[in-house]
Amino acid sequence: MMDLKIVSCKLNANLNLGSISEKRLVLLDELLMAKYSQKQMIALGIYAYINPVKKSAIVVGSGQININIDSEDILKNLSGSIPEYIELYNAITNAFTIDNIVDSIEIDFGGLVDSLEKGKRAAAIKSSQKFTTLNKKAFETMFPNLVGVGLRFIDDNDKFLLDAKIEPFLGDLSKFYLGFNVKSKQKMSTKELEEVILAQITKFEIFFGFAKDNFLI
Repeated sequence: MMDLKIVSCKLNANLNLGSISEKRLVLLDELLMAKYSQKQMIALGIYAYINPVKKSAIVVGSGQININIDSEDILKNLSGSIPEYIELYNAITNAFTIDNIVDSIEIDFGGLVDSLEKGKRAAAIKSSQKFTTLNKKAFETMFPNLVGVGLRFIDDNDKFLLDAKIEPFLGDLSKFYLGFNVKSKQKMSTKELEEVILAQITKFEIFFGFAKDNFLI
């Protein structure tokens, strides 16, 4: 049985927050420090609030609110966690008294799945066999130290640019890595933002089903 394990999620919202003044920094501390106990200034005017226990962070700057999630517990129920993060978006924009309008977003998911075949290099071997029609000699001539082969899918429409990929996971060649990156091209409200994120989570799961049925088994 092949199960997808989501291992990372990044939600980047681009919006005009304005400069992070001392007064605004106090507001951010009041909103975030209860759940994100560590704070770092990672660049001039850009602050990261980190929850080391939950392995999640919120980065706030003049033109961005970014959420990074590496927590296994949160990622197991990612859809159920999204409303909480949208509330934080709204709380920050309300505290800064700006419109709840996002200029653009970037959503990035990473997932791992075990190869059905056994062996330490099972996914690497499978990718070389399944992902291309080139013969083995062509591989060996061009890439004498080939580790594996990846597939990339780019879908571009009026609203979104989707970049999805399947490849052997370099950290463990018995697994496949699935990457799924979506960039928006239109402004949206934070209400629409929640709907878009939830829809893309579903689409990532559908992409896994597509990958499994066509390439991984």
